[in-house]
Amino acid sequence: MMTYRGHNGKSLGIVPDLLIVGPKLEAEAFSILKDRLQLHAVSQSGVSGVGATDNPWNGSAELLVLPEICGEYEDLWFLASTAGVLKPVIVQQRKQPVLTALDRDSDENVFARKEYLYGTDARGEAFLAFPHLICRGGASA
Repeated sequence: MMTYRGHNGKSLGIVPDLLIVGPKLEAEAFSILKDRLQLHAVSQSGVSGVGATDNPWNGSAELLVLPEICGEYEDLWFLASTAGVLKPVIVQQRKQPVLTALDRDSDENVFARKEYLYGTDARGEAFLAFPHLICRGGASA
């Protein structure tokens, strides 16, 4: 993302600041972004062991784990630039959620079946506004 260039050849100045993963990749993503050191196997003169070097990605982005990234999508990850005025995804809320509760003793479902029902009604849409501000990676990418 940081190498993206505009039509004039100049850098777009995009710096990713958010890594989005599902639960399966949470531990690996946390290790990439939060561990101060990277561990790796070392083998010298027939002796094997573990070495450590500074992690260049430590603190480079925030981590967001979404439980919705699962199943056939569990190996996907997304890197986004969210710090600027323009955002990669726009959410348009047409109708704010309204909670409806059917939990009074006089409600038929409570009286007849001892059921307490709760629901919401809302309308909205989400879409990619600036696709160059988010990229997808992973096994299914």
